Amino acid sequence: MTDDDGPDDQFRKYLQELHEELRTGRNSGRYILNDAGEAEACDDLITWALWMEHGNRRVCQDMDEGEGAAKISVSTVFLGLDMRHVGQGEPILWETMVFGGPYDHEMRRYTSRDAAIAGHQEMCQKVSKAQPKPPK
Repeated sequence: MTDDDGPDDQFRKYLQELHEELRTGRNSGRYILNDAGEAEACDDLITWALWMEHGNRRVCQDMDEGEGAAKISVSTVFLGLDMRHVGQGEPILWETMVFGGPYDHEMRRYTSRDAAIAGHQEMCQKVSKAQPKPPK
């Protein structure tokens, strides 16, 4: 693609490239974690499906469990699928989501495990700050 191409031409070329990747099995968008916890592309559907069923996808899990606390959980997982549906860049493979409380279903996605862990901690702090303080 060049800067001289119009938006329609750029999109058409992007779709052609995507179609070729899908047709040839390259860049399936499927990933698994290796023994070191690093994401690796996995073009074999059966290998990927088995890993997704049995592999450890959880990165972090926290729940506000103090006395009188609301039942709020913050979970960060490896998704196994690239969530970058538009544009180019590193695959988006990790997700943090809140379950319960005022931030119920708030979500953040990341391109690295380290960013996911940092984002999980930030989300836990955000959720914690939003909790009403117990009466003294």
